[in-house]
Amino acid sequence: MKHESYLARFVKSHRSGLILTTLVIEMLVSPAADYHPHIGAVLAAFIWLVIVAAANYMASRELMCWVVLPLAGVWALARLLEAFASPDHPYSHLATLAGLALSCSIL
Repeated sequence: MKHESYLARFVKSHRSGLILTTLVIEMLVSPAADYHPHIGAVLAAFIWLVIVAAANYMASRELMCWVVLPLAGVWALARLLEAFASPDHPYSHLATLAGLALSCSIL
């Protein structure tokens, strides 16, 4: 008989609350990303990992695979471009639109 650790049982029983808490913390930390672009890149990578982990919890895996995960990838790449590109280029503002599309698809 396989015994699960306390941490594994806790995560399984509180998955949706942990995902929600993580996303709220991300929203609270996100103003720091506006002032420090490299923090924005790290934050984008972290949120992308949270979205991928949350994909296992969602009911519609097909929607996640075909819509949400590709949009999450586009958002993460746009955020990296924003972090390391010159603010003069129009593609450096793509992260806002990609983030809006990602938020709408998740909702």
